[in-house]
Amino acid sequence: MFGFSNNALAVMITNNSGFGEGDTLVTFDEIALVNGTIVTNQFQLYGVEFSPSLTIESGRSTSGFSGKDLQNFSPSVNPFSIIFTQTVSAFGAYWEADVLNVLIFDAFLGATLVESFNFTEPNCCNTGTFLGFSNITFDSVQVSTSGTQALIMDNLQYSPALGPNSGSVPEPTSLVLLGLGLASIGFFRKKP
Repeated sequence: MFGFSNNALAVMITNNSGFGEGDTLVTFDEIALVNGTIVTNQFQLYGVEFSPSLTIESGRSTSGFSGKDLQNFSPSVNPFSIIFTQTVSAFGAYWEADVLNVLIFDAFLGATLVESFNFTEPNCCNTGTFLGFSNITFDSVQVSTSGTQALIMDNLQYSPALGPNSGSVPEPTSLVLLGLGLASIGFFRKKP
């Protein structure tokens, strides 16, 4: 059961296959970390950080999970944040939670809450569900749970945002600015 708590701007993603090709995928196998390692900024190179710390584990046979995953219950961390190194327009991951646990996702752009939604887990254990949202611009997601608060995440995916809030300069604009700069240097050099 999925539900938005703000005026629904985002599009919910609930499936068993994740996003399509071309999006960034973080499997948590990119870096050799031993089970029990506290994870904060180790995946910054892959565009994502976690605060406060989560723990890396492996050995799940849950659908959608492979290799290593992150969990919030040893030590217990609730809520936690997923912080992207750039603005993004879509986010999702495979999640496992205890039955009837409510997962609450709050998307932020800076300190501004952009969207909030919740999902009630109808199953328990060994049933990974891909959950996420798209169609909004944000740079972090705060995740919290009710009930037992145990939560496991794997195969995180996100799409970089495009447009005025993306924080990046589009390539054609960069080339125009470079050309104008070079022309200005040439113009001022020719004056006696």
